[in-house]
Amino acid sequence: MASMLDRLRAAQPISAKEKPVLAVPGLLISDTFWELPANLGHLKAQTLAYLGLNAGQDIAIKDFLFMDTETSGLRGGAGTVAFLIGAGWFEESAFHIRQYLMRDYHQEAEMLTRVFARFAQAKCLVTYNGASFDMPLLEGRATVNRLQESFQKSFHLDLVHAARRIFKLRIRQCSLCSLEERIFGIPRENDLGGADIPARFFEYLKSRDEGLMDDVLSHNQLDILSLARLLLLMGNLHDNPMDAKHHMDIFSIGKVYEKHGQVDKAASCFRACTDRDVKILAEIRLADMYKRCGNNLEAAKAYETVLGEKAVSYHVCTALAKIYEHRLKEPSRALAIVNRGMLYCAERRQLSAQAADEYAALEHRYLRLKRKVDNHTHGTHEQTEDSPSTAETPAGAGRRSTDTL
Repeated sequence: MASMLDRLRAAQPISAKEKPVLAVPGLLISDTFWELPANLGHLKAQTLAYLGLNAGQDIAIKDFLFMDTETSGLRGGAGTVAFLIGAGWFEESAFHIRQYLMRDYHQEAEMLTRVFARFAQAKCLVTYNGASFDMPLLEGRATVNRLQESFQKSFHLDLVHAARRIFKLRIRQCSLCSLEERIFGIPRENDLGGADIPARFFEYLKSRDEGLMDDVLSHNQLDILSLARLLLLMGNLHDNPMDAKHHMDIFSIGKVYEKHGQVDKAASCFRACTDRDVKILAEIRLADMYKRCGNNLEAAKAYETVLGEKAVSYHVCTALAKIYEHRLKEPSRALAIVNRGMLYCAERRQLSAQAADEYAALEHRYLRLKRKVDNHTHGTHEQTEDSPSTAETPAGAGRRSTDTL
Protein backbone atom coordinates (compact mmCIF):
# COMPACT_ATOMS: atom_id res chain seq x y z
CA MET A 1 0.00 0.00 0.00
CA ALA A 2 2.82 2.40 0.76
CA SER A 3 4.15 1.87 -2.77
CA MET A 4 0.78 2.75 -4.26
CA LEU A 5 0.67 5.87 -2.08
CA ASP A 6 4.05 6.93 -3.44
CA ARG A 7 2.80 6.38 -6.99
CA LEU A 8 -0.33 8.40 -6.32
CA ARG A 9 1.72 11.20 -4.78
CA ALA A 10 3.76 11.50 -7.97
CA ALA A 11 0.92 10.72 -10.38
CA GLN A 12 0.31 12.92 -13.39
CA PRO A 13 -2.79 12.91 -15.60
CA ILE A 14 -2.55 10.71 -18.67
CA SER A 15 -4.50 13.33 -20.61
CA ALA A 16 -3.77 16.84 -19.46
CA LYS A 17 -7.09 18.35 -20.54
CA GLU A 18 -10.58 17.45 -19.42
CA LYS A 19 -12.60 16.11 -22.34
CA PRO A 20 -16.39 15.80 -22.37
CA VAL A 21 -17.25 12.13 -22.71
CA LEU A 22 -21.03 12.17 -22.58
CA ALA A 23 -23.25 14.15 -24.91
CA VAL A 24 -25.55 15.71 -22.35
CA PRO A 25 -27.07 19.01 -23.55
CA GLY A 26 -25.52 21.78 -21.47
CA LEU A 27 -24.08 19.48 -18.80
CA LEU A 28 -20.31 19.04 -18.88
CA ILE A 29 -19.04 15.60 -17.88
CA SER A 30 -15.29 15.22 -18.12
CA ASP A 31 -12.86 12.43 -17.30
CA THR A 32 -9.20 12.53 -16.31
CA PHE A 33 -6.96 9.53 -15.61
CA TRP A 34 -3.82 9.08 -13.48
CA GLU A 35 -1.64 6.07 -14.16
CA LEU A 36 -1.26 3.72 -11.17
CA PRO A 37 -0.10 0.15 -10.41
CA ALA A 38 -2.59 -2.63 -10.96
CA ASN A 39 -2.31 -4.33 -7.53
CA LEU A 40 -4.60 -2.19 -5.39
CA GLY A 41 -5.28 -4.43 -2.39
CA HIS A 42 -7.86 -3.69 0.29
CA LEU A 43 -8.40 -2.10 3.69
CA LYS A 44 -9.08 -4.51 6.54
CA ALA A 45 -12.23 -4.24 8.62
CA GLN A 46 -10.21 -3.41 11.73
CA THR A 47 -8.33 -0.66 9.91
CA LEU A 48 -11.62 0.81 8.74
CA ALA A 49 -12.87 0.72 12.33
CA TYR A 50 -9.83 2.72 13.42
CA LEU A 51 -10.72 5.25 10.74
CA GLY A 52 -14.27 5.50 12.05
CA LEU A 53 -16.15 3.11 9.77
CA ASN A 54 -17.64 -0.01 11.34
CA ALA A 55 -18.10 -1.91 8.10
CA GLY A 56 -17.58 -5.35 9.61
CA GLN A 57 -15.80 -6.44 6.43
CA ASP A 58 -12.72 -5.75 4.35
CA ILE A 59 -13.23 -3.34 1.46
CA ALA A 60 -11.17 -3.44 -1.72
CA ILE A 61 -9.51 -0.18 -2.70
CA LYS A 62 -11.28 -0.31 -6.07
CA ASP A 63 -14.65 -0.26 -4.27
CA PHE A 64 -14.10 3.17 -2.70
CA LEU A 65 -15.52 6.28 -4.39
CA PHE A 66 -13.93 9.61 -3.47
CA MET A 67 -16.30 12.57 -3.76
CA ASP A 68 -16.01 16.34 -3.39
CA THR A 69 -18.31 19.19 -4.36
CA GLU A 70 -17.86 22.83 -5.28
CA THR A 71 -20.82 24.95 -4.24
CA SER A 72 -22.39 28.35 -4.75
CA GLY A 73 -22.07 29.10 -1.03
CA LEU A 74 -19.69 28.13 1.77
CA ARG A 75 -22.26 27.66 4.55
CA GLY A 76 -24.95 25.69 2.80
CA GLY A 77 -28.54 26.63 3.48
CA ALA A 78 -31.44 27.47 1.20
CA GLY A 79 -30.40 28.45 -2.29
CA THR A 80 -26.94 26.89 -2.12
CA VAL A 81 -26.28 24.38 -4.89
CA ALA A 82 -23.42 22.05 -5.75
CA PHE A 83 -22.65 23.19 -9.28
CA LEU A 84 -19.64 20.84 -9.63
CA ILE A 85 -19.45 17.29 -8.28
CA GLY A 86 -16.27 15.31 -8.68
CA ALA A 87 -15.95 11.56 -8.13
CA GLY A 88 -12.75 9.53 -8.22
CA TRP A 89 -12.13 5.80 -8.11
CA PHE A 90 -9.36 3.29 -8.68
CA GLU A 91 -9.47 1.16 -11.80
CA GLU A 92 -7.12 -1.63 -12.85
CA SER A 93 -4.23 0.64 -13.74
CA ALA A 94 -5.46 4.19 -13.24
CA PHE A 95 -7.14 6.59 -10.86
CA HIS A 96 -10.17 7.91 -12.68
CA ILE A 97 -11.78 11.28 -11.90
CA ARG A 98 -15.13 12.14 -13.42
CA GLN A 99 -16.47 15.66 -12.93
CA TYR A 100 -20.06 16.75 -13.41
CA LEU A 101 -20.42 20.49 -14.04
CA MET A 102 -23.81 22.12 -14.47
CA ARG A 103 -23.70 25.22 -16.63
CA ASP A 104 -27.06 26.50 -15.42
CA TYR A 105 -29.59 25.73 -12.70
CA HIS A 106 -31.99 23.80 -14.93
CA GLN A 107 -29.28 21.12 -15.36
CA GLU A 108 -29.12 20.31 -11.64
CA ALA A 109 -31.61 17.43 -11.68
CA GLU A 110 -29.80 15.71 -14.56
CA MET A 111 -26.47 16.12 -12.80
CA LEU A 112 -27.74 14.73 -9.49
CA THR A 113 -29.38 11.77 -11.22
CA ARG A 114 -26.12 10.79 -12.91
CA VAL A 115 -24.06 11.38 -9.77
CA PHE A 116 -26.34 9.22 -7.61
CA ALA A 117 -26.19 6.47 -10.22
CA ARG A 118 -22.39 6.53 -9.99
CA PHE A 119 -22.51 6.51 -6.20
CA ALA A 120 -24.65 3.37 -6.30
CA GLN A 121 -21.85 1.47 -8.03
CA ALA A 122 -19.44 1.94 -5.11
CA LYS A 123 -19.32 0.02 -1.86
CA CYS A 124 -18.02 2.94 0.21
CA LEU A 125 -18.19 6.69 -0.35
CA VAL A 126 -15.22 8.71 0.96
CA THR A 127 -15.54 12.43 1.67
CA TYR A 128 -13.91 15.16 3.73
CA ASN A 129 -16.52 16.76 5.97
CA GLY A 130 -19.10 15.24 3.68
CA ALA A 131 -21.31 13.96 6.48
CA SER A 132 -21.85 17.51 7.72
CA PHE A 133 -21.84 19.45 4.45
CA ASP A 134 -21.73 17.70 1.06
CA MET A 135 -24.21 14.88 1.61
CA PRO A 136 -26.93 16.90 3.40
CA LEU A 137 -26.63 19.47 0.62
CA LEU A 138 -26.95 16.89 -2.18
CA GLU A 139 -29.83 15.09 -0.51
CA GLY A 140 -31.59 18.40 0.09
CA ARG A 141 -31.17 19.43 -3.53
CA ALA A 142 -32.51 16.04 -4.65
CA THR A 143 -35.63 16.73 -2.61
CA VAL A 144 -35.99 20.21 -4.10
CA ASN A 145 -35.74 18.71 -7.58
CA ARG A 146 -38.30 16.00 -6.68
CA LEU A 147 -35.99 13.24 -7.75
CA GLN A 148 -37.22 9.70 -7.30
CA GLU A 149 -33.64 8.55 -7.03
CA SER A 150 -32.11 8.73 -3.59
CA PHE A 151 -28.56 8.38 -2.42
CA GLN A 152 -28.22 4.69 -1.59
CA LYS A 153 -24.87 4.05 0.02
CA SER A 154 -23.50 0.92 1.62
CA PHE A 155 -20.99 2.86 3.71
CA HIS A 156 -19.82 6.44 4.07
CA LEU A 157 -16.36 7.24 5.46
CA ASP A 158 -15.85 10.90 6.35
CA LEU A 159 -12.09 11.28 6.70
CA VAL A 160 -12.14 14.66 8.43
CA HIS A 161 -12.59 13.10 11.86
CA ALA A 162 -9.87 10.48 11.40
CA ALA A 163 -7.48 13.12 10.06
CA ARG A 164 -8.06 15.37 13.04
CA ARG A 165 -7.49 12.49 15.45
CA ILE A 166 -4.07 11.78 13.97
CA PHE A 167 -2.72 15.11 12.75
CA LYS A 168 -4.37 17.90 14.73
CA LEU A 169 -1.95 17.65 17.65
CA ARG A 170 0.95 18.40 15.32
CA ILE A 171 -0.38 20.66 12.58
CA ARG A 172 -3.47 22.19 14.24
CA GLN A 173 -5.21 23.11 10.98
CA CYS A 174 -6.55 20.03 9.19
CA SER A 175 -7.98 21.40 5.97
CA LEU A 176 -7.17 19.39 2.87
CA CYS A 177 -4.76 22.10 1.72
CA SER A 178 -2.97 22.01 5.09
CA LEU A 179 -2.69 18.24 4.92
CA GLU A 180 -1.27 18.41 1.42
CA GLU A 181 1.42 20.86 2.48
CA ARG A 182 2.26 19.55 5.96
CA ILE A 183 1.64 15.82 5.55
CA PHE A 184 2.27 15.08 1.88
CA GLY A 185 4.76 17.87 1.26
CA ILE A 186 2.85 18.99 -1.84
CA PRO A 187 1.87 22.66 -1.47
CA ARG A 188 -0.63 23.91 -4.02
CA GLU A 189 0.66 26.47 -6.48
CA ASN A 190 -1.58 28.89 -8.35
CA ASP A 191 -4.63 27.18 -6.88
CA LEU A 192 -7.96 28.95 -6.70
CA GLY A 193 -8.88 29.17 -3.01
CA GLY A 194 -12.07 27.46 -1.91
CA ALA A 195 -13.45 30.74 -0.56
CA ASP A 196 -13.23 32.28 -4.05
CA ILE A 197 -15.10 29.52 -5.86
CA PRO A 198 -18.70 30.72 -5.28
CA ALA A 199 -17.87 34.15 -6.72
CA ARG A 200 -16.19 32.49 -9.69
CA PHE A 201 -19.35 30.48 -10.40
CA PHE A 202 -21.59 33.55 -10.37
CA GLU A 203 -19.12 35.37 -12.61
CA TYR A 204 -19.31 32.44 -15.01
CA LEU A 205 -23.12 32.53 -15.04
CA LYS A 206 -22.98 36.16 -16.13
CA SER A 207 -20.19 35.95 -18.70
CA ARG A 208 -20.49 32.32 -19.92
CA ASP A 209 -16.72 32.34 -20.21
CA GLU A 210 -15.80 28.63 -20.09
CA GLY A 211 -12.24 29.49 -19.12
CA LEU A 212 -13.43 30.71 -15.72
CA MET A 213 -14.22 27.12 -14.78
CA ASP A 214 -10.76 25.72 -15.54
CA ASP A 215 -9.35 26.70 -12.15
CA VAL A 216 -12.44 25.36 -10.39
CA LEU A 217 -12.16 22.00 -12.14
CA SER A 218 -8.46 21.83 -11.29
CA HIS A 219 -9.13 22.66 -7.62
CA ASN A 220 -11.75 19.95 -7.43
CA GLN A 221 -9.40 17.38 -8.98
CA LEU A 222 -6.71 18.18 -6.41
CA ASP A 223 -9.22 17.75 -3.58
CA ILE A 224 -10.22 14.31 -4.85
CA LEU A 225 -6.61 13.23 -5.31
CA SER A 226 -5.90 14.36 -1.76
CA LEU A 227 -8.80 12.26 -0.48
CA ALA A 228 -7.33 9.18 -2.13
CA ARG A 229 -3.85 9.93 -0.80
CA LEU A 230 -5.25 10.50 2.67
CA LEU A 231 -7.16 7.22 2.78
CA LEU A 232 -4.11 5.23 1.67
CA LEU A 233 -1.79 7.03 4.07
CA MET A 234 -4.04 6.73 7.10
CA GLY A 235 -4.84 3.12 6.35
CA ASN A 236 -1.13 2.36 6.27
CA LEU A 237 -0.38 4.36 9.44
CA HIS A 238 -3.06 2.58 11.44
CA ASP A 239 -1.62 -0.76 10.34
CA ASN A 240 2.02 0.33 10.71
CA PRO A 241 2.20 3.26 13.15
CA MET A 242 5.99 3.23 13.26
CA ASP A 243 5.95 4.34 9.62
CA ALA A 244 4.89 7.78 10.88
CA LYS A 245 7.67 10.33 10.61
CA HIS A 246 6.62 12.31 13.69
CA HIS A 247 6.21 11.05 17.25
CA MET A 248 3.17 13.25 17.76
CA ASP A 249 1.40 11.26 15.06
CA ILE A 250 2.47 7.97 16.67
CA PHE A 251 1.09 9.23 19.98
CA SER A 252 -2.22 10.10 18.32
CA ILE A 253 -2.44 6.65 16.70
CA GLY A 254 -1.80 5.15 20.13
CA LYS A 255 -4.84 7.02 21.42
CA VAL A 256 -6.92 5.44 18.64
CA TYR A 257 -5.68 1.98 19.62
CA GLU A 258 -6.48 2.75 23.25
CA LYS A 259 -10.02 3.79 22.36
CA HIS A 260 -10.51 0.46 20.59
CA GLY A 261 -9.19 -1.54 23.55
CA GLN A 262 -5.89 -2.44 21.86
CA VAL A 263 -3.82 -1.91 25.02
CA ASP A 264 -0.61 -3.58 23.84
CA LYS A 265 -0.60 -1.70 20.54
CA ALA A 266 -1.35 1.56 22.30
CA ALA A 267 1.44 0.96 24.81
CA SER A 268 3.91 0.30 21.99
CA CYS A 269 3.00 3.63 20.41
CA PHE A 270 3.24 5.56 23.66
CA ARG A 271 6.61 4.02 24.51
CA ALA A 272 7.93 4.87 21.06
CA CYS A 273 7.31 8.58 21.68
CA THR A 274 10.74 9.71 22.83
CA ASP A 275 10.75 13.18 21.27
CA ARG A 276 10.81 15.88 23.90
CA ASP A 277 7.62 17.57 22.69
CA VAL A 278 5.47 14.51 23.33
CA LYS A 279 7.41 12.19 25.66
CA ILE A 280 5.81 13.30 28.94
CA LEU A 281 2.36 13.42 27.38
CA ALA A 282 2.80 9.84 26.17
CA GLU A 283 4.09 8.59 29.52
CA ILE A 284 1.11 10.10 31.34
CA ARG A 285 -1.29 8.61 28.80
CA LEU A 286 0.40 5.23 29.20
CA ALA A 287 0.15 5.43 32.98
CA ASP A 288 -3.50 6.47 32.91
CA MET A 289 -4.31 3.61 30.52
CA TYR A 290 -2.63 1.03 32.73
CA LYS A 291 -4.39 2.45 35.78
CA ARG A 292 -7.80 2.11 34.13
CA CYS A 293 -6.94 -1.46 33.11
CA GLY A 294 -5.98 -2.35 36.68
CA ASN A 295 -2.32 -2.95 35.81
CA ASN A 296 -1.15 -1.09 38.89
CA LEU A 297 2.53 -2.05 38.77
CA GLU A 298 2.96 -0.81 35.20
CA ALA A 299 0.91 2.29 35.97
CA ALA A 300 3.06 3.11 38.99
CA LYS A 301 6.20 2.55 36.94
CA ALA A 302 4.99 4.93 34.23
CA TYR A 303 3.95 7.62 36.71
CA GLU A 304 7.33 7.32 38.44
CA THR A 305 8.99 7.82 35.06
CA VAL A 306 7.04 11.05 34.65
CA LEU A 307 8.14 12.28 38.07
CA GLY A 308 11.69 11.28 37.21
CA GLU A 309 11.46 13.68 34.27
CA LYS A 310 10.61 16.48 36.75
CA ALA A 311 7.11 16.66 35.26
CA VAL A 312 5.30 16.99 38.59
CA SER A 313 1.58 17.73 38.48
CA TYR A 314 -1.47 17.40 40.69
CA HIS A 315 -2.91 14.69 38.44
CA VAL A 316 0.23 12.55 38.43
CA CYS A 317 0.84 12.84 42.17
CA THR A 318 -2.77 12.10 43.07
CA ALA A 319 -3.07 9.13 40.71
CA LEU A 320 0.23 7.63 41.87
CA ALA A 321 -0.59 8.17 45.55
CA LYS A 322 -3.90 6.35 45.13
CA ILE A 323 -2.14 3.37 43.57
CA TYR A 324 0.44 3.15 46.33
CA GLU A 325 -2.11 3.53 49.10
CA HIS A 326 -5.06 1.48 47.87
CA ARG A 327 -3.57 -1.02 45.40
CA LEU A 328 0.03 -1.63 46.37
CA LYS A 329 -0.57 -1.02 50.11
CA GLU A 330 2.41 1.29 50.52
CA PRO A 331 1.02 4.29 52.44
CA SER A 332 4.47 5.61 53.29
CA ARG A 333 5.36 5.89 49.62
CA ALA A 334 1.96 7.47 48.94
CA LEU A 335 2.69 10.02 51.67
CA ALA A 336 5.99 10.95 50.04
CA ILE A 337 4.33 11.38 46.64
CA VAL A 338 1.61 13.60 48.08
CA ASN A 339 4.23 15.66 49.88
CA ARG A 340 5.98 16.25 46.57
CA GLY A 341 2.72 17.28 44.98
CA MET A 342 2.06 19.76 47.79
CA LEU A 343 5.45 21.36 47.24
CA TYR A 344 4.59 21.74 43.56
CA CYS A 345 1.15 23.25 44.23
CA ALA A 346 2.42 25.49 47.04
CA GLU A 347 4.50 27.39 44.51
CA ARG A 348 1.44 28.02 42.33
CA ARG A 349 -1.51 28.36 44.69
CA GLN A 350 -1.30 32.15 44.74
CA LEU A 351 -1.57 32.24 40.94
CA SER A 352 -4.96 30.59 40.49
CA ALA A 353 -7.96 29.32 42.40
CA GLN A 354 -7.49 25.90 40.82
CA ALA A 355 -3.96 25.58 42.19
CA ALA A 356 -5.23 26.59 45.64
CA ASP A 357 -7.98 23.96 45.48
CA GLU A 358 -5.47 21.33 44.36
CA TYR A 359 -3.18 22.22 47.24
CA ALA A 360 -6.08 21.91 49.68
CA ALA A 361 -7.03 18.49 48.29
CA LEU A 362 -3.45 17.27 48.57
CA GLU A 363 -3.13 18.64 52.08
CA HIS A 364 -6.23 16.75 53.14
CA ARG A 365 -4.81 13.57 51.63
CA TYR A 366 -1.42 14.25 53.27
CA LEU A 367 -2.90 14.64 56.76
CA ARG A 368 -5.00 11.51 56.41
CA LEU A 369 -2.07 9.46 55.11
CA LYS A 370 0.15 10.79 57.87
CA ARG A 371 -2.32 9.58 60.50
CA LYS A 372 -2.53 6.23 58.75
CA VAL A 373 1.25 5.82 58.69
CA ASP A 374 1.58 6.98 62.32
CA ASN A 375 -1.05 4.49 63.47
CA HIS A 376 0.68 1.74 61.52
CA THR A 377 4.05 2.43 63.11
CA HIS A 378 2.57 3.15 66.57
CA GLY A 379 4.55 6.35 66.77
CA THR A 380 4.44 10.02 66.02
CA HIS A 381 5.65 10.95 62.56
CA GLU A 382 7.38 14.28 62.90
CA GLN A 383 7.08 16.70 60.04
CA THR A 384 10.04 16.42 57.74
CA GLU A 385 12.18 19.37 56.83
CA ASP A 386 10.70 19.73 53.36
CA SER A 387 7.06 19.11 54.36
CA PRO A 388 4.85 22.12 53.61
CA SER A 389 3.72 23.86 56.77
CA THR A 390 0.00 23.86 57.39
CA ALA A 391 0.43 27.46 58.47
CA GLU A 392 0.90 28.25 54.78
CA THR A 393 -2.55 26.88 53.94
CA PRO A 394 -4.71 29.56 52.29
CA ALA A 395 -8.01 30.55 53.83
CA GLY A 396 -10.53 27.79 53.43
CA ALA A 397 -7.95 25.26 52.25
CA GLY A 398 -8.23 23.31 55.49
CA ARG A 399 -11.83 22.34 54.92
CA ARG A 400 -12.51 18.71 54.03
CA SER A 401 -11.95 18.12 50.34
CA THR A 402 -14.36 16.19 48.18
CA ASP A 403 -11.38 14.55 46.44
CA THR A 404 -11.78 10.80 46.18
CA LEU A 405 -9.71 8.98 48.75
